[in-house]
Amino acid sequence: MADSFTSNSGIVQEGVLTDSRKAEIEKGIEFFVNALRKTLNVNLQMVALYGSWAEGTYIEGKSDINMLVISSDLSFQVLEELSPLVQKRKERVNISPFFLKPEDLMRLSRVYPIKFFHIKKNYRILEGEDLLKPVNADWQFFKENVRQEILNIKMKLRKAFLMGSPNPLLMSRALKSFVPQLISMLKALVEQPQSRKFPEDDIFLQLLIDKKQHIDSSNYQQIEEIYSLIFQHLDNLRDAVERF
Repeated sequence: MADSFTSNSGIVQEGVLTDSRKAEIEKGIEFFVNALRKTLNVNLQMVALYGSWAEGTYIEGKSDINMLVISSDLSFQVLEELSPLVQKRKERVNISPFFLKPEDLMRLSRVYPIKFFHIKKNYRILEGEDLLKPVNADWQFFKENVRQEILNIKMKLRKAFLMGSPNPLLMSRALKSFVPQLISMLKALVEQPQSRKFPEDDIFLQLLIDKKQHIDSSNYQQIEEIYSLIFQHLDNLRDAVERF
């Protein structure tokens, strides 16, 4: 039986997005943006939806309503005023806002080019001007971020393997955390013009997407094979990225 939870309009079944629930979420988003206007006033420069709600892949009970808010004033006093608003919306429609000042936007896009790549894939401006349009990560920043991601994931999975083997339950917990992260990285990487020079990322991506679906039902040998596959391809991917 599917899980359920209570929304403002009653009991909602996990994964089931009814028309009434969709209307409730849209109303909650509108209410939140109106509240941002009142709180931030002239300092509010942009509000944009991104992620699953903007993409049309939202899953009730699992997904967040991702929102990027750009304000010229994010002082401590302003944050104190915003806190009750953010908490109230989180409880009702699970809005997860990401607050930035305009001068931080380009800097963070260089530090987190993969995240901003996915934000720019599908987003919807709700308020203000489109400050995301000129944001594009340079390949060198993108490549450096990929290298860091590979190193971080490899270290964490290596530790998880050493601490969890041969318990498939313990080992699968780390995979459920890091395989989606790897898939996100690879989806961004395969669309970079430079990555067309090597096939490793695309092959690895398709293998991971297939394995992700079976992690929960895999036995120890199958889990071990997934770890082995990831370790092998991470090294190959790192070497391929390094060459360009």
